[in-house]
Amino acid sequence: MRKVGRTTMIQKEIDTLRQAGIRPIVVITGYQADILEHHIAHRGAVFVRNKNYEKSQMFDSVCLGLKYMQKKVDRVLLFPADIPMVSAGTILRMKAEPARSRFPSATAARGIR
Repeated sequence: MRKVGRTTMIQKEIDTLRQAGIRPIVVITGYQADILEHHIAHRGAVFVRNKNYEKSQMFDSVCLGLKYMQKKVDRVLLFPADIPMVSAGTILRMKAEPARSRFPSATAARGIR
């Protein structure tokens, strides 16, 4: 929930994903889940809690999210909560690519492949 300008990182990320037409937006929570969920409840995200966050790794949280999404979507964008500066344009370009896996980078954001 660190600040980025006048908002927080997680709020900015959710807003960016919404601008790019990403639905549903699933946020995996663990540490201070109640506080985080309250902080972004009005942003329309779905919450999946990692109740064992203290004894698990980030990958375990990713697996919980993938399991939740498994039969709901045909593609998934994995978006770590501490990288708020990916633009909606970059996400739209990634969505348009037919490749099975894509990742944002500084060169991709400038249109260089």
